[in-house]
Parts: sequence; C-alpha cells; structure tokens
Amino acid sequence: MKKIRPHIEWVAFMIGLILMATMDPMT
Repeated sequence: MKKIRPHIEWVAFMIGLILMATMDPMT
C-alpha cells in the first residue's frame, strides 16, 4: 500500500489545533 499524501490529514489536524490555540487567547 503506497501512501501518496499521508501528511495531508496530519497537517489539517495540526492546522485546526493551531487555529483553536491561537483564537483562544485572541478572543
């Protein structure tokens, strides 16, 4: 099984966490 872009999901997850973390103190 070849993984073409296994980082896409990881990147999306990290972006979501970062966005929430940055928006939390900003609010």
